[in-house]
Amino acid sequence: MRPSLILVGLLFALSGCHDAAPPLPEGVAPPVQTVPRGSTPESAGFGALAKVQRPGVDFVQLDAGIPVWLTVLERARFSPGLVGAPAQGISVATLLAQDETEDGLLIIGSGFVSQLHSLRPVGLLKQRDRVLNPLLAYGYTRILGVDPAGLSVIHKDHYEPGLFASALQVGPGIIEDGRLDIAARDMEKTPYFRSFIALCDSHWVLGISQAPSNLYNLGAALLNWAKNRGLSCQEMVNLAGDRQAVFAARFAGTTYFHGDTSTAKVSLLTFRPSR
Repeated sequence: MRPSLILVGLLFALSGCHDAAPPLPEGVAPPVQTVPRGSTPESAGFGALAKVQRPGVDFVQLDAGIPVWLTVLERARFSPGLVGAPAQGISVATLLAQDETEDGLLIIGSGFVSQLHSLRPVGLLKQRDRVLNPLLAYGYTRILGVDPAGLSVIHKDHYEPGLFASALQVGPGIIEDGRLDIAARDMEKTPYFRSFIALCDSHWVLGISQAPSNLYNLGAALLNWAKNRGLSCQEMVNLAGDRQAVFAARFAGTTYFHGDTSTAKVSLLTFRPSR
């Protein structure tokens, strides 16, 4: 990790809502890298990840005015999970190291934190029926429900405490009921690095931008891509921005990642091959 990345600090920009901080300059995020176990990271490029052959997984580069990686997962082949670690935090690198032999693990940065405290969640964070942080009545409008059976997205006003075993308050909503749910005036806002997820038919689509981007562009580009692919994407939500926007995937002993995998995060969304 370059020293300049660490000096950027742990302050996190809330994406498109209150507590926004200046975005990281374009190019600050590290390139795609591959890390075979026991070796030093080497730059790779998206082509290396796109060549991975794995049933139920497809990697696509989306053109949303800036390059965006999409990881398309068959729901039947993967089980989602939510790791919540307020106060102490957990890094992507730590999560990967907990079981170095696990193949097919995917991790994406998820959840928002206070600008003044990088390990203080903003909004609901619930893990395995334990509420780690309460629902926020204003601000982020979506709840991402995480159960062994899958993922759900609902409006925060429809959330009930016993609805999901694990849940995360996220937003803004980008697509709702198959239609773009964000106004064009979003293009007037400061762009940020983004991580997001879309719920599409029998697939989940994970995304991470390779440069600062606006949510309106991402949503419009994803809808167009899904239509051309024959997918119907009902929901899409912004998961995180800037320092929290990170992605990692491990296949056949090699880890591919983009973003800051070494600093502690307050929550991470995981996908593992179904047993």
